[in-house]
Amino acid sequence: MKSTVLVKKILFIVILLLLVSALSFIAFFRSEPVQFNNVTYKKEFSIPIPDYLTYSNNLDSSAIIQYHSLEKNIFVLVYQHPITADTLNSYFKQLTSKLTAAIDRGTLLKYYPEKINGNQALIGNIRGSVNETIIYYRIALIQTGSSFYEIIWGADENIRSSYDDDMNKTIRGFRIINSKPS
Repeated sequence: MKSTVLVKKILFIVILLLLVSALSFIAFFRSEPVQFNNVTYKKEFSIPIPDYLTYSNNLDSSAIIQYHSLEKNIFVLVYQHPITADTLNSYFKQLTSKLTAAIDRGTLLKYYPEKINGNQALIGNIRGSVNETIIYYRIALIQTGSSFYEIIWGADENIRSSYDDDMNKTIRGFRIINSKPS
């Protein structure tokens, strides 16, 4: 008799745990999608920025666009560089070499070419550590008619996978305004 009561209690606990797990799973996938705000810079280009990031002007003074979330420990920076004699590939290698050298154990994991709204681009992933925290960077270098635009997303490696889609949407949403693609 005691074993029957024990089996029923265990069965009840297992069913309860399964129900809680199922509800958590449903709530996770029914959460509101991330909203993006289109940020325009001097009528030159626009870029979608997730609404959980806030404007900043103190992350890097050479960045023309800066957004971050202190709570989530992530940021997006955009830089504009004039096109010199460098090719897209050689300039990308220079930029990623500087970034990997500036962080502990910095490594360019992979990079690949892509067309972003008609413009040639290279996108790469860098991992390293800053103050003993493993940081992941997704960097894109986009070549337009007169400039290279560098977009850097930075996130703690432990949460990076939660923001992959947002990183891609921001980078792939970059648009030059009133200009022909290069």
